[in-house]
Amino acid sequence: MICKVFIIGSTMYKETLDALFESKTELAKDTIQRKNEADTMFWVIVRLLDSAQTARVTVERIRIQNSMQILWYRFVAECLWRIANWSEKIANKVIALESNREVLGDLLLKETLKLSENAYSIYHKAMNSVFSSEIELANKAIDDCANLQKMEEKLQERLCSETYLKGKSFSVTQYFKGKEDIEPCLVAQLSFILSCIRRTAEIASEIADIAITKALYNQTKICAVSHEAS
Repeated sequence: MICKVFIIGSTMYKETLDALFESKTELAKDTIQRKNEADTMFWVIVRLLDSAQTARVTVERIRIQNSMQILWYRFVAECLWRIANWSEKIANKVIALESNREVLGDLLLKETLKLSENAYSIYHKAMNSVFSSEIELANKAIDDCANLQKMEEKLQERLCSETYLKGKSFSVTQYFKGKEDIEPCLVAQLSFILSCIRRTAEIASEIADIAITKALYNQTKICAVSHEAS
């Protein structure tokens, strides 16, 4: 079921960003509709994991091997649910941007696309590291998130400076098209979308942290339990 929530959240994120870049608000509306499915799956997982704490039959059915897995999967499930929530927020902003979509410049869309693709990659690396217990992959997701945070901050600064330039001379900026002044509400909506993309990557980084904890819990050549008296 964790996989199911992951697939739903991944689809929601991909669809809502495709809606922005391809100017298809119907995709954004589909994302919002999927949110109910994500909610349902999340709460089913929570109930099953709660039941696994006291019912042996539930433990056997969902193949829980130790009590720590209940904590790990509960945290991962919540992270996936939060990513679905952020995807819904992006979708709402994409719909709100529909009337001003034509003023968005190619460079702005290109840089936003790169940011969103990086976040999507981090999301998948983090989840793959949970399933595979690959510590290196989890560390890569965490490192990539740190780089994305810097990228998002620079893009936010550039968005503000390009908006200022647009107010002075429309020919200077490559972020916006046309001669009309940029509405503050539009800039705020774009800034919020960038923040949501960053938040998605940050939550995925939290999943990667859990993947590392999960991998180190089992004895390996690197990490083994010592039974010697302290």
